[in-house]
Amino acid sequence: MHESPVGDAVERLGARIRAERRDQGLSVTELSELSGVGRGTVTDLERTMRTPSLDTLAKIASGLGVPMPDLFQERGSGDPQLLPPSAGLESRLIGSWEEEDTRVEVYRLRITSGVRSRACRKGVRGYLTVVAGSLKAGAAGTPRTLTTGGQLAYAADQPHVFLPVGGAAQAVLVMREPLEPRSGDGDGDRGGDERH
Repeated sequence: MHESPVGDAVERLGARIRAERRDQGLSVTELSELSGVGRGTVTDLERTMRTPSLDTLAKIASGLGVPMPDLFQERGSGDPQLLPPSAGLESRLIGSWEEEDTRVEVYRLRITSGVRSRACRKGVRGYLTVVAGSLKAGAAGTPRTLTTGGQLAYAADQPHVFLPVGGAAQAVLVMREPLEPRSGDGDGDRGGDERH
Protein backbone atom coordinates (compact mmCIF):
# COMPACT_ATOMS: atom_id res chain seq x y z
CA MET A 1 0.00 0.00 0.00
CA HIS A 2 1.51 3.27 -1.14
CA GLU A 3 -1.06 5.75 0.11
CA SER A 4 -2.60 6.47 3.46
CA PRO A 5 -5.91 8.28 3.95
CA VAL A 6 -3.98 11.28 5.31
CA GLY A 7 -1.59 11.30 2.34
CA ASP A 8 -4.51 11.03 -0.08
CA ALA A 9 -6.32 13.93 1.62
CA VAL A 10 -3.18 16.12 1.50
CA GLU A 11 -2.80 15.31 -2.20
CA ARG A 12 -6.41 16.27 -2.94
CA LEU A 13 -5.99 19.47 -0.91
CA GLY A 14 -2.86 20.46 -2.84
CA ALA A 15 -4.61 19.82 -6.15
CA ARG A 16 -7.63 21.85 -5.02
CA ILE A 17 -5.49 24.84 -3.97
CA ARG A 18 -3.58 24.72 -7.28
CA ALA A 19 -6.81 24.46 -9.32
CA GLU A 20 -8.46 27.34 -7.46
CA ARG A 21 -5.36 29.53 -7.84
CA ARG A 22 -5.14 28.82 -11.58
CA ASP A 23 -8.89 29.35 -12.10
CA GLN A 24 -8.48 32.83 -10.62
CA GLY A 25 -5.46 33.54 -12.84
CA LEU A 26 -3.14 33.96 -9.86
CA SER A 27 0.55 33.11 -9.81
CA VAL A 28 2.09 31.41 -6.77
CA THR A 29 3.68 34.76 -5.89
CA GLU A 30 0.35 36.60 -6.11
CA LEU A 31 -1.37 34.03 -3.88
CA SER A 32 1.53 34.31 -1.44
CA GLU A 33 1.08 38.10 -1.28
CA LEU A 34 -2.73 37.90 -0.95
CA SER A 35 -2.62 35.27 1.79
CA GLY A 36 0.50 36.28 3.72
CA VAL A 37 1.83 32.72 3.35
CA GLY A 38 5.39 32.30 2.06
CA ARG A 39 5.84 31.49 -1.63
CA GLY A 40 7.76 28.32 -0.79
CA THR A 41 4.98 27.17 1.52
CA VAL A 42 2.35 27.70 -1.20
CA THR A 43 4.48 25.72 -3.65
CA ASP A 44 5.05 22.92 -1.12
CA LEU A 45 1.32 22.71 -0.37
CA GLU A 46 0.42 22.47 -4.04
CA ARG A 47 3.05 19.78 -4.57
CA THR A 48 1.88 17.98 -1.40
CA MET A 49 5.33 18.21 0.13
CA ARG A 50 3.97 19.43 3.47
CA THR A 51 0.85 19.14 5.59
CA PRO A 52 -0.58 22.59 6.35
CA SER A 53 -1.65 23.90 9.75
CA LEU A 54 -5.22 25.20 10.12
CA ASP A 55 -3.84 28.73 10.41
CA THR A 56 -2.03 28.37 7.07
CA LEU A 57 -5.14 26.91 5.43
CA ALA A 58 -7.26 29.78 6.74
CA LYS A 59 -4.79 32.28 5.23
CA ILE A 60 -4.73 30.44 1.88
CA ALA A 61 -8.55 30.33 1.80
CA SER A 62 -8.70 34.05 2.59
CA GLY A 63 -6.17 34.81 -0.16
CA LEU A 64 -8.25 32.82 -2.63
CA GLY A 65 -11.48 34.36 -1.38
CA VAL A 66 -13.14 31.02 -0.67
CA PRO A 67 -14.50 29.48 2.54
CA MET A 68 -11.89 27.15 4.05
CA PRO A 69 -14.16 24.04 3.90
CA ASP A 70 -14.30 24.45 0.10
CA LEU A 71 -10.59 23.59 -0.07
CA PHE A 72 -11.38 20.09 1.18
CA GLN A 73 -13.94 19.38 -1.53
CA GLU A 74 -13.28 18.35 -5.07
CA ARG A 75 -14.94 20.54 -7.65
CA GLY A 76 -16.96 18.93 -10.36
CA SER A 77 -20.00 19.42 -12.52
CA GLY A 78 -22.21 18.42 -9.62
CA ASP A 79 -20.74 21.08 -7.32
CA PRO A 80 -21.71 24.49 -8.71
CA GLN A 81 -20.55 27.62 -6.95
CA LEU A 82 -22.53 30.76 -6.27
CA LEU A 83 -19.85 32.80 -8.02
CA PRO A 84 -17.86 30.65 -10.46
CA PRO A 85 -14.38 31.77 -11.55
CA SER A 86 -14.27 33.83 -14.76
CA ALA A 87 -11.52 35.37 -16.87
CA GLY A 88 -12.91 38.92 -16.72
CA LEU A 89 -13.91 38.84 -13.07
CA GLU A 90 -11.74 39.03 -9.97
CA SER A 91 -13.75 38.10 -6.90
CA ARG A 92 -12.83 37.99 -3.24
CA LEU A 93 -15.19 36.43 -0.72
CA ILE A 94 -15.58 38.92 2.14
CA GLY A 95 -17.85 36.79 4.30
CA SER A 96 -20.46 34.06 4.36
CA TRP A 97 -23.02 32.88 6.89
CA GLU A 98 -26.37 31.17 7.23
CA GLU A 99 -29.61 32.89 8.25
CA GLU A 100 -32.34 30.35 9.06
CA ASP A 101 -33.06 28.91 5.59
CA THR A 102 -30.68 31.09 3.54
CA ARG A 103 -26.94 31.12 2.87
CA VAL A 104 -25.47 34.60 2.34
CA GLU A 105 -22.16 35.27 0.59
CA VAL A 106 -20.64 38.75 0.16
CA TYR A 107 -18.04 39.36 -2.56
CA ARG A 108 -15.82 42.25 -3.60
CA LEU A 109 -15.66 42.28 -7.43
CA ARG A 110 -13.38 43.82 -10.01
CA ILE A 111 -14.78 43.40 -13.51
CA THR A 112 -12.21 43.95 -16.25
CA SER A 113 -14.07 42.55 -19.27
CA GLY A 114 -17.53 41.27 -20.10
CA VAL A 115 -18.68 38.35 -17.97
CA ARG A 116 -21.64 36.21 -18.96
CA SER A 117 -22.76 33.90 -16.19
CA ARG A 118 -24.91 30.81 -16.45
CA ALA A 119 -27.90 30.49 -14.17
CA CYS A 120 -27.21 29.62 -10.53
CA ARG A 121 -29.34 27.21 -8.54
CA LYS A 122 -33.10 27.88 -8.34
CA GLY A 123 -34.00 30.72 -6.00
CA VAL A 124 -30.55 32.41 -5.84
CA ARG A 125 -30.75 36.23 -5.84
CA GLY A 126 -27.97 38.76 -6.36
CA TYR A 127 -27.74 42.29 -4.92
CA LEU A 128 -25.08 44.41 -6.63
CA THR A 129 -23.70 47.83 -5.63
CA VAL A 130 -21.16 49.54 -7.92
CA VAL A 131 -18.39 51.20 -5.91
CA ALA A 132 -16.21 52.46 -8.80
CA GLY A 133 -16.72 52.88 -12.53
CA SER A 134 -19.73 52.01 -14.65
CA LEU A 135 -21.27 48.64 -15.33
CA LYS A 136 -24.07 47.06 -17.32
CA ALA A 137 -25.47 44.26 -15.19
CA GLY A 138 -28.49 42.03 -14.69
CA ALA A 139 -30.52 39.69 -16.88
CA ALA A 140 -28.58 38.70 -20.00
CA GLY A 141 -31.22 40.12 -22.37
CA THR A 142 -31.96 43.34 -20.51
CA PRO A 143 -28.95 44.58 -18.48
CA ARG A 144 -29.19 47.94 -16.71
CA THR A 145 -26.42 50.55 -16.75
CA LEU A 146 -25.17 51.42 -13.26
CA THR A 147 -22.68 54.11 -12.23
CA THR A 148 -20.84 54.52 -8.94
CA GLY A 149 -23.36 54.09 -6.11
CA GLY A 150 -25.91 52.38 -8.38
CA GLN A 151 -27.66 49.28 -7.07
CA LEU A 152 -29.40 46.33 -8.67
CA ALA A 153 -31.27 43.27 -7.40
CA TYR A 154 -31.51 40.43 -9.92
CA ALA A 155 -32.54 36.79 -10.25
CA ALA A 156 -29.22 34.92 -10.35
CA ASP A 157 -31.06 31.72 -11.26
CA GLN A 158 -31.37 33.16 -14.78
CA PRO A 159 -28.45 33.85 -17.17
CA HIS A 160 -26.94 37.23 -16.27
CA VAL A 161 -24.09 39.54 -17.27
CA PHE A 162 -21.54 41.97 -15.84
CA LEU A 163 -20.22 44.29 -18.58
CA PRO A 164 -17.84 47.14 -17.61
CA VAL A 165 -18.39 50.44 -19.43
CA GLY A 166 -15.28 52.50 -20.22
CA GLY A 167 -12.77 50.45 -18.23
CA ALA A 168 -12.70 48.23 -15.16
CA ALA A 169 -15.51 48.52 -12.62
CA GLN A 170 -15.63 47.53 -8.96
CA ALA A 171 -18.66 46.35 -7.02
CA VAL A 172 -19.89 44.59 -3.92
CA LEU A 173 -22.17 41.62 -4.54
CA VAL A 174 -24.41 39.92 -1.99
CA MET A 175 -25.67 36.47 -3.03
CA ARG A 176 -28.62 34.92 -1.16
CA GLU A 177 -29.21 31.21 -1.74
CA PRO A 178 -32.05 29.20 -0.21
CA LEU A 179 -30.79 26.21 1.75
CA GLU A 180 -32.32 22.80 1.31
CA PRO A 181 -34.34 21.70 4.36
CA ARG A 182 -32.17 19.98 6.94
CA SER A 183 -33.06 16.57 8.22
CA GLY A 184 -33.72 16.29 11.94
CA ASP A 185 -34.65 19.05 14.35
CA GLY A 186 -31.99 21.56 13.31
CA ASP A 187 -29.69 20.92 16.29
CA GLY A 188 -27.52 18.46 14.41
CA ASP A 189 -24.06 18.79 12.95
CA ARG A 190 -23.71 21.79 10.65
CA GLY A 191 -20.22 20.83 9.54
CA GLY A 192 -21.20 19.43 6.15
CA ASP A 193 -21.59 21.60 3.09
CA GLU A 194 -25.25 21.50 2.20
CA ARG A 195 -25.20 24.46 -0.17
CA HIS A 196 -25.51 22.59 -3.44
